[in-house]
Amino acid sequence: MDGTRPQILHFVLRHSNATVEDIATALHLAPATVRRHMDILQRDDLVAYREVRRKTGRPEHVFHLTENGLNRLPKSYHNLLAMLLDEIKALNTRDIEGQDGRSVLQAALERVGKRLVERHQGKLVDKSFQEQLVELVDILHHEEFYPELDWAGPDRVRIRLLNCPFRCVAQGNSAVCCIDKALITNLLHAEVDRENCLADGSPSCSYVVSVKPPATLKPADSTPVVA
Repeated sequence: MDGTRPQILHFVLRHSNATVEDIATALHLAPATVRRHMDILQRDDLVAYREVRRKTGRPEHVFHLTENGLNRLPKSYHNLLAMLLDEIKALNTRDIEGQDGRSVLQAALERVGKRLVERHQGKLVDKSFQEQLVELVDILHHEEFYPELDWAGPDRVRIRLLNCPFRCVAQGNSAVCCIDKALITNLLHAEVDRENCLADGSPSCSYVVSVKPPATLKPADSTPVVA
């Protein structure tokens, strides 16, 4: 795949329901060029479209990534398996005695999340909340989550994860989402609520973070970090 089509896929990932004109404007391409690329991406089952009728004029095609397209984004199943096996081996039998398999899996996945936190937590020491958010975005990018931030209220930030490196597994088991939630919660030391989850049929996972203290990050004074 050449360099233009990955750019188109990334734009459609971030801007679901994008039109050909939206893509052409953002990437400085001719609409005819974008249409040729979209034909190829549709042929390869990476994007699909639906028609949106306007009050006047012809209906527009708005594009989104297919499940196949989402699964072409970076994945880390081998890393998840390796970390999970290590943590299962490290589980103390006294800690899991009498628990069912689901509880044991949850405990192991929570340990995986803690391991990732330990890997990165030194990067956020002695930083303001704004600086921690910037660092968190870099960390989530490094872990292939493709984060995007916006405001969910005067003192709440929404973190949407456009990619899940464990997507197929997470779709069938929401316990996997404790990994990314552990990263966000423990790195920011903030209250985090899960808003959407892949396992519930949502297109992506998203979390809402309560800003602490509120005075360190004000919507009027700063722009949310956007990946």
